[in-house]
Amino acid sequence: MEQASCQVLWEVRNIIFKERGYCFGTAKAVKAFGNAGCLYHDVARVPRNDFERANISAIKEVESSKGC
Repeated sequence: MEQASCQVLWEVRNIIFKERGYCFGTAKAVKAFGNAGCLYHDVARVPRNDFERANISAIKEVESSKGC
């Protein structure tokens, strides 16, 4: 994961949220993923399993260390 670009990290992290029904608020995310069928406007309400939580946390750590 450390070799991944900031763009790839952003995409992977947000794919998890898209698959779980998150309604994106930024123009960049809406353009990339759309909001069709979205259910949750509050990211804290998006249901995630332990595996997804761990992946999102790890991705955020790498993004932070890379200055993304």
